[in-house]
Amino acid sequence: MKNRIADINWDNFRTKFSDDKQSAFERLCYLLFCKEFDKNIGIFRFKNHAGIETNPIEKDGFVIGWQAKFYETGLSKNKADLIGSIKTTKERYPGLNIIIFYTNQEFGQHAKKTDPSYKTDIEKYAKANNIDIMWRTASYFESPFVCEQFNVVEHFFSLKKGILDSVAEIRLNTDSILKPIQSEISFGIKKIKFDRSKIVKQIKDVFQTFPLVIIYGGAGVGKTAVTKELYEDVKESTPLFLFKAAQFKNISHINFFLKHMGK
Repeated sequence: MKNRIADINWDNFRTKFSDDKQSAFERLCYLLFCKEFDKNIGIFRFKNHAGIETNPIEKDGFVIGWQAKFYETGLSKNKADLIGSIKTTKERYPGLNIIIFYTNQEFGQHAKKTDPSYKTDIEKYAKANNIDIMWRTASYFESPFVCEQFNVVEHFFSLKKGILDSVAEIRLNTDSILKPIQSEISFGIKKIKFDRSKIVKQIKDVFQTFPLVIIYGGAGVGKTAVTKELYEDVKESTPLFLFKAAQFKNISHINFFLKHMGK
């Protein structure tokens, strides 16, 4: 089956992520970078990672980093910011060879030359620091490579609820179920917590062999608390969603249950 093609609509992007366009753009570029370089389990990064967005990767003898730059002004107005990113990156990662800059903007063509002078200045500064730049400008996001990532593009560039939006809503449902559940007891300024790590590990081990696990016991023995700790333990690496039995009342098929959450 041929891949579906999604439309790139920056106005939709700005509307959908009006509160924090830069963070959303970083997320989009991270997914595309991981896809391009086969990093299906992600790349390590620090909070407020300096210079580049994640640790660099190695590919075919090159050390490659990337930066996402969502600008409301043209690239000519952001020359200093781009050079600053190169400077910081070189200080933190002296062995880096390539920086990929993702941006929603395009370069303006020089009246007499192909490249505008500010683009040439940025590339010269990078070259002086033994770094090559690969530009992923607005036209890149219209390429088949990007547009064929239908679920990703739908999430970022469509105002309709897509698959990723629906998964996010199911995750919020799970969080809302578990948030009221207390897994520890406050005693003065101290907190008392039962060690449930053994039973959590047992559940994880059983899941390696059996697709269905039933946790049972009398009221108040801690079944939901164990489930909450299991969720906290695996949520970053494994899809785990929770629902209350009452949510399935009068539901004849799972498709009807999930319909209001999107696709």
